[in-house]
Amino acid sequence: MSASPSPSTSGPATRLNAVRVAVTVLLVVTAFRLWYATQPGLVADEAFYWLWSKHLAASYTDKGPAIAWIIAAGTRVFGDTPFGIRWPGVLMSAGIGWQIFRLARRLYDDRVALWCLAVACVIPLFSVGSVLMTIDTPSVFCWAWAANVFWTALESGRTRHWFGLGLIIGAGFLAKFTNGVQLGCIALFLLWSAPHRRFLFSRQSLALGAAFTLCCLPILWWNYQVGWLQVAALHSRSGVTTSFHIRPRQLLRFLGEQLGVISPLLGLGMAVAAVGLLVSRHRDPRVRFLLCQFLPIYAIFGFFSLNFAGKGNWPVPALVTGTVLLVVFWRD
Repeated sequence: MSASPSPSTSGPATRLNAVRVAVTVLLVVTAFRLWYATQPGLVADEAFYWLWSKHLAASYTDKGPAIAWIIAAGTRVFGDTPFGIRWPGVLMSAGIGWQIFRLARRLYDDRVALWCLAVACVIPLFSVGSVLMTIDTPSVFCWAWAANVFWTALESGRTRHWFGLGLIIGAGFLAKFTNGVQLGCIALFLLWSAPHRRFLFSRQSLALGAAFTLCCLPILWWNYQVGWLQVAALHSRSGVTTSFHIRPRQLLRFLGEQLGVISPLLGLGMAVAAVGLLVSRHRDPRVRFLLCQFLPIYAIFGFFSLNFAGKGNWPVPALVTGTVLLVVFWRD
């Protein structure tokens, strides 16, 4: 397949050592996070979602049901305590790190993969989110997992991989509606990459869409019962209530928040990396793959921020492949 990564120059022993280093880092970091998750009290969002978990439903006014379901499962094991609420999120944060490491290793090599894991561990938004149980944690976990499965689906072409991909994206959509954008990211890559354009309208894409729709049934059923209340809520949150206005200060505010939650150095480095790779290596299928999972999210939220600045955490799934772009560009 033309999109297959170039073989790593390191031998099997070196690659095994890289896995051991990654696992060791994740175990140490996760152990610390599990301890730290017991220290601070719940933030407002966590308390809000915990209340939802006591009244389980197929969906909620402006969010999907996954966060309530996860907290309900967590507190069933360890009780209604900060640790009981947060421990599933801590484990999913470890999963995010592993998926980023695995994706970078599959596309490039061990050194890139280890640097990506190191960067993911120090990005402020990831670090804070790793000990708080909010919708971002399952959302990013599903996004990172889906990115890996998408690469597998491209390599194998097997329908079951595409169906599994749809289930993972659908699970992320149940946590955060932003994950639905990943379907558009996939379509963009298939359009951009000629060798894979055959998947755009195929049994594989039908399996992907069917699996995603299956996951969305709880949300669709809930909205049908309440008169599509979620549509009005999301329209209000977009900031476009009457008309769309161009307000450059709102865009600058959004960009400033991005630098804050990523860190100025990493945020600027990631932006330069995305532009630099788009200009210099846009023919590389790996770069196209990463850019298609990064640029659309920032394009969407950047556009809406021309009218009203979005929250700093809204585009967080883009940081999965953004981290790989950052390391690949600046390593050279």
